[in-house]
Amino acid sequence: QRRLQTHKRELEAGSHNNRLLQHDYDKYGAKAFTFLIIFKDIPEEKLTAYEKVFIYSNGTDGMCLC
Repeated sequence: QRRLQTHKRELEAGSHNNRLLQHDYDKYGAKAFTFLIIFKDIPEEKLTAYEKVFIYSNGTDGMCLC
């Protein structure tokens, strides 16, 4: 939950590190996005690795997923 809130806060502030996501967020607004928690109970040190695997395994090349 904390990680999700961090992503949302960074998008609202215009400072998310995924520039493509930030651009789309700025262009289409918060209502165009759906945020879901996909992984639970993952050790903190493995979250980024799991996130990357999920993003790039969906054939989106990292677009519009975070």
